[in-house]
Amino acid sequence: MSARRFYLYLTLSLAVLGTFAFVLFLTINQNSERFSKEFYSQNYQNIESGNAFALIPQLNSILNQDSIYCVVGKNNLSTFFESSAQCRRSYIVKTVEITGKNKAIVLEFEYGLSKQFYIYLFSVFLFAILAVNFNLFMVFRIEDIRNQSTIRVNNIAKQVAHDIRSPLTALNMISQNVSSLREEEIETIKSVVSRINGIADDLLKQSKEVSYAKTNISNSKKSCELLRSVKSIINQKKIELQYNSKINIELKYNESVGGVRVEISEDTLARCISNVINNSVDAIVDNGDIFIEVDARENVASIIITDFGKGIPDHILEKILNGPISYGKESSAAGYGLGISGAIKALKEVSGNLKIISKLDVGTQVIMMIPTVI
Repeated sequence: MSARRFYLYLTLSLAVLGTFAFVLFLTINQNSERFSKEFYSQNYQNIESGNAFALIPQLNSILNQDSIYCVVGKNNLSTFFESSAQCRRSYIVKTVEITGKNKAIVLEFEYGLSKQFYIYLFSVFLFAILAVNFNLFMVFRIEDIRNQSTIRVNNIAKQVAHDIRSPLTALNMISQNVSSLREEEIETIKSVVSRINGIADDLLKQSKEVSYAKTNISNSKKSCELLRSVKSIINQKKIELQYNSKINIELKYNESVGGVRVEISEDTLARCISNVINNSVDAIVDNGDIFIEVDARENVASIIITDFGKGIPDHILEKILNGPISYGKESSAAGYGLGISGAIKALKEVSGNLKIISKLDVGTQVIMMIPTVI
């Protein structure tokens, strides 16, 4: 809880306490005045005549009331009645004095409120404190939801900008030589357009605030052919990097992988692989290779992407696995550090996993584990 919220809770609680203290003070004053008037009207003859002896039974009966805590009766300054045993000041009381016109008899009462009233007042006070603070909590909750919505929209915008950059680059490369497109380039165009549509669909779903549970159900129903999807994204990346002679991408796989389907959409899988490859490209200083190995065993498919670039220090690696962080980029414009975090989130939503093994100045290996369709 922030300091501002704590002080608001405290201020409201003190305000409620002050209100109930005022109600308590007002109630004691009104009730004590009413009591004094009633007692005088019932015993005015004895009070005005100075008949102290006749007042003693009345004073004894009053002591049985739990709102009277002390009684002292004086006749011409001589005490004729005193309930010293009853005088205790552990409650909030008001001293009431009743006298006749000749002031021969002076009666002093310490008037308070009954125990039942205190129990009732405390219950109402407790309820008021809880109600006020609950309303304040709801106000803060609405404020948090609004703030989270703003942050979420910003994150969505960054993620879309990050994920859409790569397919647009591929389209730009192909568009420079439209007249002599090969069949594989045409297929790449179709794949890239499909990826962009997939990114737009995901943005639309998130903008409608689809619940996490519904997203899980939706993702779990999607699947794609593993090897075909991997080959498609690798072809796209090769076209993107065709003018970058320092990078060579090689694919390795067993024939048994053919026909295996994984429980993730093709668009999502393509974004995950593309983002990891982009990181590998950024990590390679001079000429280098990126090896991609695809395998499937025991209902789990694995995609292992290995580069021999700069590597990642251990303290940075821990941060990368825990949230978006950009590392090894030549400029802040090179990325938002969302590639790996987006891949981790996407794989977790389909009960998959992502692991990174890296050594500084040696290279990095990213292992993606995805459940296969049974």
